[in-house]
Amino acid sequence: MDKLWIVVCNHTNARIFEQTHKRRLRRPGPGISRVDTLLHPQGRLHTGDLVSDRQGRVFGREFRRHGLTSTVSPTEHDAEQFAIEIANRLDHARTQGDFGRLMVVASPEMLGLLREHMTGATYKTVVASLDKNLAGMDDRELGPYLSPHIGETERDVRLYGT
Repeated sequence: MDKLWIVVCNHTNARIFEQTHKRRLRRPGPGISRVDTLLHPQGRLHTGDLVSDRQGRVFGREFRRHGLTSTVSPTEHDAEQFAIEIANRLDHARTQGDFGRLMVVASPEMLGLLREHMTGATYKTVVASLDKNLAGMDDRELGPYLSPHIGETERDVRLYGT
């Protein structure tokens, strides 16, 4: 059976875990161990801290001033850049054969960005996704919390052979 990787992330950090074995003796649920951590401290900054100055101005034909606005806020752009970094890390690991199945646990906004920026081949390895921000949860708490969801992915693999 392919290795299962679990990505737990939000806009400030991403932790990547690997399922180590099905059950632990003292704790319910599967054992997981951390493989990698990606930090993005810029995700904690406010918009005013990310933008160096006011928006530019341009003069129109009739010599009226118009403010230049961006369709994407600086914080959204920053989150998207981090999602690209995570997606690239996952794609590299997949091509190296580090995992064959992937579970993504992310805040709803980040989950959407990750889906958007994953390559097709990496996206096909996603067997489960959970739109919850569990990035602040301690590593020891994640295994038991994610256990029912990991169990569902393994049941789906047995039933459908994916």
